[in-house]
Amino acid sequence: ILQACSGGGGGSNGFVAPINSSPTSGAAITLAKSALLFGETTTVTATFIKSSGLPAVGVSVNFTTSLGTLTPSNGVVTTNASGVATIQLTAGQSSGQGQITCSATVDNVLITKNSIFTVTLPPLTLSNMTLGLSTLSFGGSTSVSVTVLDSNGAPFTAADVDVVFTSTQSALGKTSINSPIKTVNGVATTTYSANTYAGTDRSEERRVGKECR
Repeated sequence: ILQACSGGGGGSNGFVAPINSSPTSGAAITLAKSALLFGETTTVTATFIKSSGLPAVGVSVNFTTSLGTLTPSNGVVTTNASGVATIQLTAGQSSGQGQITCSATVDNVLITKNSIFTVTLPPLTLSNMTLGLSTLSFGGSTSVSVTVLDSNGAPFTAADVDVVFTSTQSALGKTSINSPIKTVNGVATTTYSANTYAGTDRSEERRVGKECR
């Protein structure tokens, strides 16, 4: 549409040609919770809009995740009357940062959106250490073990956890202790050697990221 403009008093004539941009289809993805603990489940919502601005109804949406599992397991959900598709994301037993992606074809255009989430260990504590021998001969060695416990006080067996062992004299190079050690069925066991030291030593253990003395 051209609009003519005229000016009086010998002014120049001109026109204005408005430029209309074509609307495009779009999408958005949200997580009800983006920071998850092991085994925790959250709802993922994807919304698709047609270029007309109306909801994209009955569109097949494909969800994928780099961490954890989806329900339904095939990751395919059809949008409802509001253009919304929802799926359940379960964190699983691996920690780290994950990405969930949704994609669908709307108005013959493939639209892809993604969102980031994190999975962390639940609150954990450490039991008291258990020594195979409390008294060693010069240069002798013994086993040292500790159990990683969940919030209920039970051994944490959902995943292997790194436990760091130290002692006062190992820091000085007079004794040695193997560290870090991964848990097996919730228990981390290492070997402490007296080497060239005679006397009393103090051992410590900590789960990576959380210390317990």
